[in-house]
Amino acid sequence: MKRLWSLCLMGLLLLIPMTSRADTAVGDSIAILGEDLTDAQKEALLEEFGVEDDTLILTITNKEEHETLGNIVPSGKIGSKAISSAMITYTEKGSGLDITTSEHITYITKQNYADALITAGITDAKIQISAPYDVSGTAALTGIMKAYETSSGATIDPEVKEAVNEEVLLSVTIGDELASQAEASGQDTETAKNEAQKKASDIVSDIKVTISEQKPETREQIETIVTDTLQRYEVSLSDETYAKLVSLFDKMRTLDIDWDTVASNIKNKANQVMDTVTSFANSEEGQGFLNTLKGWFESFLDWLKGLFA
Repeated sequence: MKRLWSLCLMGLLLLIPMTSRADTAVGDSIAILGEDLTDAQKEALLEEFGVEDDTLILTITNKEEHETLGNIVPSGKIGSKAISSAMITYTEKGSGLDITTSEHITYITKQNYADALITAGITDAKIQISAPYDVSGTAALTGIMKAYETSSGATIDPEVKEAVNEEVLLSVTIGDELASQAEASGQDTETAKNEAQKKASDIVSDIKVTISEQKPETREQIETIVTDTLQRYEVSLSDETYAKLVSLFDKMRTLDIDWDTVASNIKNKANQVMDTVTSFANSEEGQGFLNTLKGWFESFLDWLKGLFA
């Protein structure tokens, strides 16, 4: 009954003008569902997200996807239906982004979402992204920004929105290029893909942190930052991808982006990862794992000694 009421509320919201919710508070949630989902699929996603009776529910359309991403993302990746969906739950200031994606989101990675949303000024939230079957995830990306603007009362500059969407596509492109290089050298395909996408995201993040630190004012300075970052990661990109990376950040440096806040959130994200690793290492479960690993390693050394005795 609760889910049925949520779906009915969503239908009513589509018939009335949407007002700003600038009084958004910690704990407030907003879900945004792909318009082309069936009622059963919507119900299942609301259940998966854990939607409550007071959760605001919106819809994202395929038309909105194309309007936002059409000049950036290949049309085939956007498709003809809006399916991927998301829910934002606002968290304490300084908590950062906690993003989870289901296995059905196949094109945009969790890190891609985080990088783009941080640049767009969306921070301090738990974001769940899912779909009933394999899709690219572009509807969810467009939908998250729409949900944020609706619930917070803020407006993301259209040029910034376009730039962060372009950033997502370019990060994916860099990841694919690095993965192909790794596969060509004999690395396992799945491992190559995962490591390459992470490295691509790290490269983009590091460029943004350096922009915050150096405050470049010319394209030449941006080109130096990009070149130095790629050299630090020992990465070589195609001339086309390199040129796109330089052009993107040359454009972004002129936009209304708070680079210091972006850099702060990137560093906060890295610290959260380290805190998670440290917490696990200090936990009972982590200590047990480390002791098991230590025991295995000692046994392996004893075996080697016996082999050469």
